[in-house]
Amino acid sequence: MSDLSESPQIGMTDVDADALKEPGVALSVLVDELGARLDGASAADAPTQGWRLLKQNAGGPFLLGSPVDSAGTSWRVAYVQGDADGAVVAVHPDTAPLRASRAERARGLELRWPAMMTEGAETGEYVIDIVNTGIERWLPSGDGFLVVGVLTEPGDSAYHFGWADSGQHRPVPLDPGEYARVPVSMQNAKWAALQPGRYELQAVLVGLGLRAHSPLVVDLSAEMIARHLERASTRTATADQRRRSFDTRIAQLNAWLTAGTHVKALTGAVNASTSDEDAIARIRDALNVDEATSRSIYHAPLRELMPSNAPALERQIAEHTRQRDSAT
Repeated sequence: MSDLSESPQIGMTDVDADALKEPGVALSVLVDELGARLDGASAADAPTQGWRLLKQNAGGPFLLGSPVDSAGTSWRVAYVQGDADGAVVAVHPDTAPLRASRAERARGLELRWPAMMTEGAETGEYVIDIVNTGIERWLPSGDGFLVVGVLTEPGDSAYHFGWADSGQHRPVPLDPGEYARVPVSMQNAKWAALQPGRYELQAVLVGLGLRAHSPLVVDLSAEMIARHLERASTRTATADQRRRSFDTRIAQLNAWLTAGTHVKALTGAVNASTSDEDAIARIRDALNVDEATSRSIYHAPLRELMPSNAPALERQIAEHTRQRDSAT
């Protein structure tokens, strides 16, 4: 089972490879075809020609794009947001790079369980090797080395997971045959529901959607589960604390999602500021949010605020909401 996509990406979003080759049309024509209204302020310095529909998300916004160079290596993108009766096309102020597909960026890499894991992990802490099995040096292309682990019943390959990348999984170049040994990030909230027994640990390199070819078979004792919960208790001591933690993260992600539709206003607020605190105050006033939210937006990585990242934020919000609602 693999999440690898053969579709190229603009920024962090999969796009239609065939659409990239089309000549495109005037932005005003495409906006009319979609029955939407153009946010004129956001499109003031945007290309007027070459626009095409790059992705249509089921139940989500459409992604439009136009190349800004003859080679098509950089694009301006726009999102159609809102329902059919009030859809608005907002153009992002920055360019986004055209990236190879996740399948191509992951070419040569494999996830392998080291012998110390396959011979039996006694502590409930897991690591995995990211191995370059190719014949050329593998170089990072904006993807981290965060590996998420999910415990499933034996033989169950249908599973879902959520994650929040803290930026602490920096990738490194790998020559042929080299590997990077990384921790497997486990979902602590699910351990409380586990019973002693045999499970399969699935591993996913989330930035690339690369999954381990085979799961790690693990036998969990009551003592191992208790030790894991004890270690996690310093961060999630009670159900209320877990829910509050999820609420905080959900609020942050929602703030970033909202900010993505007001990037031009945010850019103006930051450019007009005289200090970090002044910028935070201006963002607070521009979006009518509290100080904690404005501070989160100000310190967020720019790629998180891009409209092209909206589907990823929405998936994280949905997963954190599900985890919060199931926290006991």
